[in-house]
Amino acid sequence: MKVDSLGSVGVTSDPQNVRPGMIYVDLSGRRNRRQIYEAHKNGASLIFTPYNISDPELPVIKIKNPRDTLYMLIDRFLGNQERSAKLIGIFGESDKSVIIEMIQNILNRKEHSTNINALGMNMTSSVKNRNIDDFFTSFMDLYNTGADIIPMTIDTNNSSLFYFGNMNLDCAIVADMGPTEREYKDRALKTYLTGLSEKNAIIMNNDNMRATRVVEELKGIRAITYGLNKKAAVTASSIDVDEITCFNYCVQRSFLTRKGERIEPFEIPIRLNALGSHNLYNALAAITCGLYYGKDIDDIKATIESCKTPARHFQKIYDGDFTVIDNYCSSLNDYAAAFDSMQILNYGNLILIVSVSQDANLNYHLDKAMLLNEWARILKCKEVILTSCMDGGRHIGELPLKSMRIYKKIFRESGMNFRYYHLLQHAIERGMSELRKSDLMVMLGSDEMNIAHKMFHRRFRQISSIIH
Repeated sequence: MKVDSLGSVGVTSDPQNVRPGMIYVDLSGRRNRRQIYEAHKNGASLIFTPYNISDPELPVIKIKNPRDTLYMLIDRFLGNQERSAKLIGIFGESDKSVIIEMIQNILNRKEHSTNINALGMNMTSSVKNRNIDDFFTSFMDLYNTGADIIPMTIDTNNSSLFYFGNMNLDCAIVADMGPTEREYKDRALKTYLTGLSEKNAIIMNNDNMRATRVVEELKGIRAITYGLNKKAAVTASSIDVDEITCFNYCVQRSFLTRKGERIEPFEIPIRLNALGSHNLYNALAAITCGLYYGKDIDDIKATIESCKTPARHFQKIYDGDFTVIDNYCSSLNDYAAAFDSMQILNYGNLILIVSVSQDANLNYHLDKAMLLNEWARILKCKEVILTSCMDGGRHIGELPLKSMRIYKKIFRESGMNFRYYHLLQHAIERGMSELRKSDLMVMLGSDEMNIAHKMFHRRFRQISSIIH
């Protein structure tokens, strides 16, 4: 991204993004000079690195902490823009891209939204998502289009990026708190929220007890609660799920907007073009955020009802005699959110197709097996079908025997029916063979299951052609 107002100098930590005159900061963590030479070849005018480089032709400055140097360079330019914009920090473990899009559309009325992921740099993220440049580039893209209220996601589990704790948040939304947050004993969340003043507000999911306890310890900060329980200031009633999700947005207790105006109790019907309780929570948070920033409720309603859920966000890919839903899951919290969303659906029998190719860690598979087993019993699942999705990517191998033994032990002890297939295609074929009228099949996994909907429709066409 650019670091001066003239636009003649830029800074990046990606050697491929270097353009003539830019500054390159080496975050590679490697003693290999390949990336440094690549940055120089692309025209870097200055290179910061923690390693000794003896080549006199390279414009290198040795530093102790390249990440701090990158932050300092970016902050020199970003500081004024950051302080001019109103920043909304969105905290939580599950995918927050939908709530980001809803809020941006409500507040800035943009046709296309940009998801700013400030701290989305956990071990399961792609290389692109681990690049700190992405955050600042997205921020500046929005700021330069005239957006003065900018929501951004913040992953509190990454303890090495506390630079963002210095950001002056105008508002915070605490959507949910996942299991990995326990490792930090909620200290990360408190670090960010303590920067809020009494003039700011926290819009908080009141159904999450752990997040509630954290906020209760922060004295002097106003909390506007939302959720499905009666104690929340904002809740949903008359929930009806079919092709879409219909509910009444209810303000049960009045709250103040950012400008000090009072929102009195009222109720308004909403038709949400999405399924799943997590999307219902997203809508509650986004609508409340819009009201907090003084937007008209009729405009908010029109915006929310026009939003379309991105692909693989609890997406219904077939709805006929039976129903098939495809959902992206990259963490245990994503799986838990998906299972929770299934509770409000009506179905006969439930078939689960679950990817088990994401992690080689035995503890992860143990936690996943226990989570699957618990929810399968709650949801009265007919069969759990596990798959390594070896046909979903070139580098995906079969499930290791040690991991398979974990799933066998957990499922057999509870009497849960399950099967395992190396190939996703075979798993889908098995699931479809078990489907009957009014049944529900849900496919859960990350990138390796991006082709699942195509496999399903291809197999469905084959079956239909044989029948007819």
